[in-house]
Amino acid sequence: MLNVENKLFLELEKIVLSLGVNDVVVEIETPRAQNYGDLSSNIALKLSKQLKKRPEDLAAGIIEKLIPSFQDVFDKIELAPPGFINFYFSNTYLCNLLIGLIKEEESFINSDLGKGKKVLVEFVSANPTGPLSIAHGRQAAIGGSLARILEFAGYDVDKEYYLNDEGTQIDILGASLKARCLEVLGEELNLPENGYQGEYLIELADKLIKKDGIVLSGEIEKLNQQYFSEFAVREITNEIKEELIGFGVEFDCWSSQKDLSSKEKVDKIISALKSKDFIYHNEGAIWFKSTAFGDDQDRVVKRKDERFTYFASDIAYHKEKFNRGYDVLIDIWGPDHHGYIQRVKAAIEALGHDKDILKILIVQLATLYRGGKLIKLSTRRGETLTLKEVVGEIGRDVTLYFLLSRKLDSHLDFDLELAKKQSMDNPVYYIQYAYARIYSILDFADQKNITIKDDPSIEILGFLKEEEEKALLRTIAQFSRVIKIITMTLDPSLLTVYLHDLASKFHSFYDKHRVVTDSLSQTHARLYLCIALKLTLSEGLKLLGISSPQKM
Repeated sequence: MLNVENKLFLELEKIVLSLGVNDVVVEIETPRAQNYGDLSSNIALKLSKQLKKRPEDLAAGIIEKLIPSFQDVFDKIELAPPGFINFYFSNTYLCNLLIGLIKEEESFINSDLGKGKKVLVEFVSANPTGPLSIAHGRQAAIGGSLARILEFAGYDVDKEYYLNDEGTQIDILGASLKARCLEVLGEELNLPENGYQGEYLIELADKLIKKDGIVLSGEIEKLNQQYFSEFAVREITNEIKEELIGFGVEFDCWSSQKDLSSKEKVDKIISALKSKDFIYHNEGAIWFKSTAFGDDQDRVVKRKDERFTYFASDIAYHKEKFNRGYDVLIDIWGPDHHGYIQRVKAAIEALGHDKDILKILIVQLATLYRGGKLIKLSTRRGETLTLKEVVGEIGRDVTLYFLLSRKLDSHLDFDLELAKKQSMDNPVYYIQYAYARIYSILDFADQKNITIKDDPSIEILGFLKEEEEKALLRTIAQFSRVIKIITMTLDPSLLTVYLHDLASKFHSFYDKHRVVTDSLSQTHARLYLCIALKLTLSEGLKLLGISSPQKM
């Protein structure tokens, strides 16, 4: 399909240029409803403003020029008021797509959009101060799925986790662990101000005490603060790694903020910015002139107490990313980091890099409900329902789907009771059940000794004449375009919408038509359709990190 879309795009561009217009961008979209076609363009509406002509007249002229080049692809190219051009795939073209899918399987729906460009996706990057929350889980689901989709589309993708393993929060974590160690040994709990209250620190304290063979509280007092911080960070990081692997997300690299500091990379970055006259001293602190690059205020990079800010470390970290030679850098952040976007891009520009290489995605939070009632959570007070607990309650597949089901910039309301339902009301069950149904159909045909030995042909697929069959063919054809749009928007939620729509059309077909019929030719045609559906559903679910069960 992408080849046809590219050809159509080029033909429309030629027509635009032939009309003497060179500053209008050609756009091709998927209509919201299939009765408006498989593809659509508003090019006539755009040109009407430039040429001062009626869009309907322009659209009619464009259609006339396009028809000779696309007779084998479109059944009709139609003008829709006030000037849209809608394109309807021919049944022959759709059947040829299905043939290609069955013959070549993944290689047919796979594309080379990325052309091997190197991409680094940095995501989750939660402070190693406690278990992962459902908000971290949403970032993990999105980052993991996006990385798989980009790789599927021909990009060379690396996944990275950035550890904020030093600074004020890590100091508070160490002090909190020390207090818990003293509590385990019988002392009264005396947490530091704003300390971490979660019970996971009791388990860590018990582990530390047993590891070191400590029996007296005095032995705890002799240990320095850094010891507790380093122990807590190491243990919590290991737990985060294991939890993410269980969630289907494995990182290629774990970068450490502490490592950046130990190698004096932050100092070097500040020096580099100073040499460009973007650093100045004020009130005992060191500042970066981020307002020179559109930020609303300058930013501190080194405090009065000589400690670097998190922002200074972020500059050094992003400089390190650029030095590794990636074509695209993608950061996935929570909404609390929205204010960081402009300052980080300012620093990148100040260092002489193209700021547009960095794509920053802000993922909104997720709110948990149980049976419509809000679950109130607070990580610092220890009132948490962790990602691990959610997965344990409703399963990995359901958790992933729900976390991926809304656009990145939309807040996610997540009801655990709905997620647990094994019914058609549960969207992931709905999609997986479609796959399992297809598998059972193919198994039933095999039991009836109805085997398909040859590759599908246009003649056999010509028996797919029902409206439900044509709707399935058209939706299967959209898969590659969905992948393309995701690579452009960097939002994998569209794939959940697509798979649900595909499953819906299959369930409608299944309710009205038998696959194995008295006509062997019709049976073969519908079995080929089922095979193509199985391949598409399986590939789509795999890109989301979700399994394709054969039985449910």
